[in-house]
Amino acid sequence: RQVPPAESAEIFKNALDKAGNRNYVLQFIEGADHSIYNNTDDGFVSLKTLYPGYAEAMTSWLFHVINGQPPVAQTVGQTPLQMSNSLTDLTT
Repeated sequence: RQVPPAESAEIFKNALDKAGNRNYVLQFIEGADHSIYNNTDDGFVSLKTLYPGYAEAMTSWLFHVINGQPPVAQTVGQTPLQMSNSLTDLTT
């Protein structure tokens, strides 16, 4: 509800690729909100606990980078459905 996921992921991907960064993972974690915290059923009130899978995703990425095996650019997980699209082109 806070950020259009497909659009924002595409903007991040394009910016990283344009900068020559080939060691990223854009990961969608099903059910998580924008802040990656658990939330109430309405999706607006974040609780202070991390959503399951987030800490594991971050530590896995860090582990590989620290050990000289940075991941090759990729997007992981199913892109969530957007509730709406941006009204303006944010890529310019």
